[in-house]
Amino acid sequence: GDNVTVTSDNLNVRSGPGTSYAVTDSLNTGDRGLVIDGPVSADGYTWYELDYSWGGYAGWVAGEYLTLT
Repeated sequence: GDNVTVTSDNLNVRSGPGTSYAVTDSLNTGDRGLVIDGPVSADGYTWYELDYSWGGYAGWVAGEYLTLT
């Protein structure tokens, strides 16, 4: 799993890899996470599952708004 940093405010965190999945949270510029699954291509994006509170929360985000840390 790669460590990544979010590059956009109000980035939707979804319950699965695609825009049809429910939004469960949001992240902002500078937030960090650990990639635990993906990549999955869907709905014009490449999705990655992030653990973003070090074991407390996980969800799927569009990779276009992430950068390697």
